[in-house]
Amino acid sequence: MGRVPVVGLLMDFLMPAIIDGAGAYARQHGLRLDARWSVRADWMPEHPGWDGVLVHLVDMESAYLRAAALGVPMVHLSGWFAERALPRVECDYAACGVLAAEEFRRLGLSRVVGRNGVRSSIDWRAYRGLRVGARREGLEFIDLPPGRKGVDWTSAVEGLANAVAALRFPCGLFLPHAGGMIDLLDLLVQRGVRVPQDLAMIVVDKDPQRNAELAPVPFTGIVPDFWQQGYEAAGLLHRMIIGEARSCSIRRVPPVGVVRRESTGVAGSRDPVVAKVIHLLGESAGRTLGVAELARLAGVSRRTLEMRFRRETGMTLHALQTKLRMDEAKRLLGSAKRTVTEVAIECGFSSVHYFTTAFKREVGVTPGAFRSERRG
Repeated sequence: MGRVPVVGLLMDFLMPAIIDGAGAYARQHGLRLDARWSVRADWMPEHPGWDGVLVHLVDMESAYLRAAALGVPMVHLSGWFAERALPRVECDYAACGVLAAEEFRRLGLSRVVGRNGVRSSIDWRAYRGLRVGARREGLEFIDLPPGRKGVDWTSAVEGLANAVAALRFPCGLFLPHAGGMIDLLDLLVQRGVRVPQDLAMIVVDKDPQRNAELAPVPFTGIVPDFWQQGYEAAGLLHRMIIGEARSCSIRRVPPVGVVRRESTGVAGSRDPVVAKVIHLLGESAGRTLGVAELARLAGVSRRTLEMRFRRETGMTLHALQTKLRMDEAKRLLGSAKRTVTEVAIECGFSSVHYFTTAFKREVGVTPGAFRSERRG
């Protein structure tokens, strides 16, 4: 048995889904992923013994230089080092902006607001995507004054809040960073702006500390496919290690969809039992949790759970579980290198026939046809 190639993963901004995706590729293709320095890239030893390295660094240029000095193939997962960050597999933030415009149109809005920030390529790509999406959807696009370099954060947010408060409502605002949007939300509320009645707010739901979900008014989020980003980056690095690829290109991975929350009029669950069950269902798309087991885990009777769940969400537990399983199946069919049978098993179906029947009933096409359309 030959030596197992080892792939290192360096991060200074922890992204668990990227680790999961890279790990899935590594397991499928006989690699070993060394993610011990995916929290503290600066702790990487001088000779880690890697055959290649995945790099997701925001601030630690010294860690990047040490990784580059290893002389092994390298794939970047962010563009913070500009032209040096090649080849790169990153989130398609422009596509996030397009999806935000589509969501605003779905809400019945006719005006959307964007701002060409100065922080990073994330800001201007998201801005550009929103502008393109607004044009496609026939929406009026309102361009806020761009941020100025050298202005302190408090003054910058104050200026932005003043500009937004002066708009004609209702309209929709899309900015990529939930952390900054929280400060803006606080100032807008002080100025009498109602969310979402006057202003619908959408962010990119990318923060591992769950800023979008935990905001004072939880933000609707465009969800990047970080799992797929990790998977594809590991695949590119593998091909570079074995000499099959020497790409200097950028691959941008599209987002997976929208999580609707209160900032666009979708109320989150205020019932802690229902909130816990929704979390449990989201974490168990690949296995079937029965109503009795969910009730036990939530600490209530089955009848109480069913009544409270329907009252809070307007749907049955079974309907939500089916939706979550189908969402996971669509993600796997559209992104991972699995057969339809493997997808069926991973999503908790007892047979590929049952999976195909259920998938066609919910989605309208067979799993094979869905995969063909995605790869189109």
